Amino acid sequence: MKKIGNSVMAIPFGILFIIVGVFILAWNEGNNVKNIKTTNEALKEYINVNSDAVDSSNEGKLVATNGTLTLLGNDIVDNEFNVKMKTAKLVRKVEMYQWKEEEKTDENDNTIKTYKRLWSEDLISSASYEGGYVNPENMPYENRSYIANNVKIGAFSLTDNQIDQLTTPNIINLQNDTVIPTGYHIINNYITNTENLDNPEVGDVRISFLYNDDKEVSVLAVQQNDTFSTYRSESGGEINRIEPGTYNGAEMIAHIQNEDKVNKWLFRGVGLVLIILGFSAVLGPISAVTSFVPVFGRLVGNVIGLISTLLGLCLSLLIIAIFWFAFRPLLSIILLALVFGLIFLISNIVKKNKNNLMPANNQAMPNPNNIVDNQNIPNNLK
Repeated sequence: MKKIGNSVMAIPFGILFIIVGVFILAWNEGNNVKNIKTTNEALKEYINVNSDAVDSSNEGKLVATNGTLTLLGNDIVDNEFNVKMKTAKLVRKVEMYQWKEEEKTDENDNTIKTYKRLWSEDLISSASYEGGYVNPENMPYENRSYIANNVKIGAFSLTDNQIDQLTTPNIINLQNDTVIPTGYHIINNYITNTENLDNPEVGDVRISFLYNDDKEVSVLAVQQNDTFSTYRSESGGEINRIEPGTYNGAEMIAHIQNEDKVNKWLFRGVGLVLIILGFSAVLGPISAVTSFVPVFGRLVGNVIGLISTLLGLCLSLLIIAIFWFAFRPLLSIILLALVFGLIFLISNIVKKNKNNLMPANNQAMPNPNNIVDNQNIPNNLK
């Protein structure tokens, strides 16, 4: 009975999963259509320009340029630790060693909680943890990001937004003049309060400083005087991009398109999985009621799993078709045809298994609390 009760209690969560999955798919498809329109528009409008000089005739146009990253300002300084670097971007990264809870379900639908320790920049709340696993309630220091105030690419000045897009993959070698707080010391370019970074304790902290060292960069944005602003397409999309390396406009737009494709399929997968899990939870009680009869229950469980997957595919394809109808009507028609095909398949599966899903000789389902094998009862007790 516990299994049936758990499956009934899971129905609201299943409905929530379906709603969230639908929202993710709807947002993703709308965003994807907007991105495609934006990049197609950008491909028609961009012009490649030389960064050595600013051409006023390109004012207000979408331009692509590249060149050497030049730092004309002073060193960036983190005054709290006296860490300084000649770079376009400096990041202070603060991590704490903490407990993280993980859950999994065993074959009897029992929830098993396990705990592991890891370094995390975010404070992990342990308020709901069991078994005495406790994390600190605050970080002793904050993450911070610093950008240089005079960064140029050729004759163009980069905006703060563009500088902030730069990555910081390199760790700074800390110098002797670094300010070390009481109780801390330096190990492998980390300011830390642990004695052994390979075997820390929960609550230990490590602080590192990361910086950007790009030499050549490429920009795709609107030219505004001797700097840049964001390009806004008619569909509402935006482009204001900087990336390491030397690329022309077509190559940078291709990079955007590739990133959009990866994100598109990632969110489609997440939405689809949530919807399938949602339908599985909603239909779960049917499988739970029949699970007490081994062969019969296994058959019902398999059919419910298949139907949940097909229903998830139907709903997902329907959402995708709706958002793509105005942009690519032929694709939408094909997707709608697939939806109707899946509905027909689901109907056939239900009809085909209708008889199999009923107990033999129209007998009632056995009471899971009182399953008795009649053949093992002595004749004088029957």
